[in-house]
Amino acid sequence: MNKAEMSDILNEITVTKAEAVKIYMETAVAKFLSHCQKCYEYIENVGKQLALKIRQKITNSNISVLEDEDGQLASGGPEILEVFSGFYQNLYSQEAYPQEGEVSQYMVIISVGQLQEGDKSELEAPLLDKEIGIAVSTLASGKAAGADQIPL
Repeated sequence: MNKAEMSDILNEITVTKAEAVKIYMETAVAKFLSHCQKCYEYIENVGKQLALKIRQKITNSNISVLEDEDGQLASGGPEILEVFSGFYQNLYSQEAYPQEGEVSQYMVIISVGQLQEGDKSELEAPLLDKEIGIAVSTLASGKAAGADQIPL
C-alpha cells in the first residue's frame, strides 16, 4: 500500500469517525431531551396532583360539629342545619335597636373621650367649596361616586 492509499484510508476513517460521533451526539441529545421531557411531565403531573389534593381539601372543609345556643353539640347534616336555621331566625327576629341604657353602659366600658368645644364647632361647620373641590379631585375618574351612578 502506498502513501496516497494510506492517506485516503485515513481520511475515510476520519470522515466515518466524525459521522459516527455526529450520530452518537444526535442520539445522546435526543435521549437527553426525551429524558428532560419526561421529567417536566412528571413534575407537571405532581403539580396537578398537588393542586387537586388542595382543591379537595378546600371543598371538603365541611362543618362536622356545631354547638347550639344551649351548649349542646349538633353533628350531622340535619342537626347542624337546624342550629344554623335557629341562629339566623333568632338573629333576624330581634329588634335592631338596643335596650334603653345599653348604649350608655357600652360607652362607659369603652371609655370614649370627649370632644373639645373647638372640635365640635369645626365638625358642625358647613362644608366649604374648597373642601368639596379637594374631595372631588381625589376621586378616581370614570367611577361612580354614589347611588346616582353618574361617573366623574
